[in-house]
Amino acid sequence: MTDKDLVAHLDRMNAAHPEEMDALYKGLAKLQDATRKLKIRDWLFDKPLSLTRLVLSGISLCLLFPLFVFSLIPHIFIYLAPIPITRKLRKKNDSSRMFIGGVQFLLSCLHTVPVSYTITFLLEGFLISWIFALIHLALLPSLGVFAWNYRKLFIKWKGAVWYRTMEQAHYRKLRKTRELRERIFSRLDELMREVG
Repeated sequence: MTDKDLVAHLDRMNAAHPEEMDALYKGLAKLQDATRKLKIRDWLFDKPLSLTRLVLSGISLCLLFPLFVFSLIPHIFIYLAPIPITRKLRKKNDSSRMFIGGVQFLLSCLHTVPVSYTITFLLEGFLISWIFALIHLALLPSLGVFAWNYRKLFIKWKGAVWYRTMEQAHYRKLRKTRELRERIFSRLDELMREVG
């Protein structure tokens, strides 16, 4: 279902059942507040990682950590350089905030990537060897993608570990949040089938 179809369905449901939709919206706000307080992402309710997968992912992340550190050269600069420029957009509360990612991407493509790759190539050429610098230059785009994916996987792994910890420590709060989510989603599904 596209976003446009979803909005049309929600509009029809709102027209057919305004009181119930208002209650569901309040429930969604309560769910968002509960997941924020528990520091849990929504995807963890659907696909929590098994203990075996958590351990294997943790071992893989540890083994790949040296490559991640190596791949940060010069990609940490490429990621951080546009932040001072986009900080002004982040402070605004208008629609310009949605352009932050695009502005960061554009600045990286036009300025920070060419400059940092060139500086890295020249420094490694003078300090280490030109062959190493050329090989590293050829691998830099792949290493950048690896660093970005490693970072995303680490954040997801950390969230999954936190979810497992919350299951053990605050099981009642987590169970109530899970039940609220299931009630809201099942009622939304019923209303969507009714309204069609």
